[in-house]
Amino acid sequence: METRRRTRHIMSLTPLVDVVFLLLLFFALTLHFSPEEGIPVDLPVASTSKKTEKREAILTVNQENVYLNNVEVSAENLEDELRRCLLFSERIQIRADRQLALERLVTIIDSIRRAGFRHFDLMTQQVSQ
Repeated sequence: METRRRTRHIMSLTPLVDVVFLLLLFFALTLHFSPEEGIPVDLPVASTSKKTEKREAILTVNQENVYLNNVEVSAENLEDELRRCLLFSERIQIRADRQLALERLVTIIDSIRRAGFRHFDLMTQQVSQ
């Protein structure tokens, strides 16, 4: 009687690894790392500006709207949202448009203080040399 030998077919994982590597490379190259996207604000310029390394809450104010961490917030709900944000961050950065009326900025700073924040920073652009 004749016996047949079964041959095993071993699949190579090299093409699979190549495809996964290419996908990973594609997503890494197309990912955009920018915390300040979406809300256009023309920041004022200051010669004493410096970069911060800490991750803080960001309150963006332009001529029309107020955004807390890139989410639009109404004027009536601003203090409540700031109180919720205080649970996660003890400092807040204010990105205010340079054309913003001083009275509106002072009102927003009052809301920040009433919500419980003790420290805030006004974001500016560095002077280009």
